[in-house]
Amino acid sequence: MAIKYIFTVLGDLAGNALKYVRCKSDEKQLEFSDCSLQKTSIKKANVQSIPDKTDTIITFSLEEIDDGNWHSTSSNTSRITVTDAGDYQVSAQVGMISKKDSQYEIRILKSGTKIYNALFISAKDGLCISLGLPARAITLAANDYLEIQVYHNSNEATNVENGTETFFSVVKIS
Repeated sequence: MAIKYIFTVLGDLAGNALKYVRCKSDEKQLEFSDCSLQKTSIKKANVQSIPDKTDTIITFSLEEIDDGNWHSTSSNTSRITVTDAGDYQVSAQVGMISKKDSQYEIRILKSGTKIYNALFISAKDGLCISLGLPARAITLAANDYLEIQVYHNSNEATNVENGTETFFSVVKIS
């Protein structure tokens, strides 16, 4: 019988009141408990224009929580830089308005190198699309940094939306 742990974020529908919880699961029961792990969750305060056919790093100016002190709102605002080696859970989402027959991509970079991505092809103009990367565990060294990069080919600049549509979260899990 294997015991599995899942770390997740709870919040209200407006994206407020973040709380991290640990879910412990075995074959007989599911148990929830508070999680006091180091974590950072950041989001955008305003829109960011993304040029056509250009890999663009997303900047973040609002910290929902940063008890690991991994994000700065004054320098390198695109980065979450971890201070300790270990395993981390990473998730991200970027909100954009789509153009028909265009490709949209979101990537997570580790110290400048892509580690994973998601692709979306739009079939309709004007959709508010959420490019999401589900939670994923990765191993990081001390001072590694993570960034979100986006790309699109809609033949004109488009905006990354602010507020709850665009966020970036990292939790140290071991």
